[in-house]
Amino acid sequence: MMQFISETFAVKNCPIVGSSTNTKVSAIDQGEEEEEEWESWVPLVPHWRQRFCWDCGVACSYMILRYYGLQVPVNELYEKLWTQSVWTIDLVLLLHSYGLQLTYYTVTWGVRLEYSKQEFYQPHFQEDRVRVQRLFGVAKSQNLKILRQSVSLEELKKRLKRDCLVRKYSNNTVFQKNAEKGELLLLLVDKRLLKCKLCQRKTSALSWFKKLCFPGFLGHYIILWGYCPRKDIFWYSDPASCQRFCIVRSDVLELCRKSYGTDEDLIVVHGFHKPS
Repeated sequence: MMQFISETFAVKNCPIVGSSTNTKVSAIDQGEEEEEEWESWVPLVPHWRQRFCWDCGVACSYMILRYYGLQVPVNELYEKLWTQSVWTIDLVLLLHSYGLQLTYYTVTWGVRLEYSKQEFYQPHFQEDRVRVQRLFGVAKSQNLKILRQSVSLEELKKRLKRDCLVRKYSNNTVFQKNAEKGELLLLLVDKRLLKCKLCQRKTSALSWFKKLCFPGFLGHYIILWGYCPRKDIFWYSDPASCQRFCIVRSDVLELCRKSYGTDEDLIVVHGFHKPS
């Protein structure tokens, strides 16, 4: 859950036909144009950076509430959680308390005992095991939808195949690109394996540091909100990044969301409850 330096990324993997100099220059120009296009758009999900090394889940919850139009003081979320050892079930109950309709997917009900040997989980494992098990019971008593199953990468793509970007102009007018406030996906990933295409060059220089300091799983929450089939990339918001939005290849996302330690935790946020 560490905060890493980010930077603007120029697309380099442009299709190059032939080997002439003019063709390569054209491809580079195309990459620069695409970078400028990305910079001129902003996500519908308002970005918020986490304050500490442990509150990525809190920051993601705050972004989700703002996305759906609920103006809640961020300090209120910290007060409701009251713990610095945040598990996915904590976020499920937190978001549900504000009236959001959710589906929680996980391959493990409760806590896996073998996680007691992992450095990431060790400091609070014993008290967390009891607390998390109790919270699963609370969620069940409230009829929250918790499914013990894995979600395929193709399913993620289908759910997010839409535009969630808005362009702002200098005269304060706004153009919305077929955007709709659809579902958001709150995802637990292994931070060590997460590579944003916009941030990658500077963060990759720190990869040795991450591996040295965190030899095992490093849990981190992000929000997926868009998918581009043409480039096979996901758009997401990362509370540990200073970028307004991040981009990750689908194969990279698959690795970091299925890393040992994540339990493939996924919260699908459908929006607010519809009145009966």
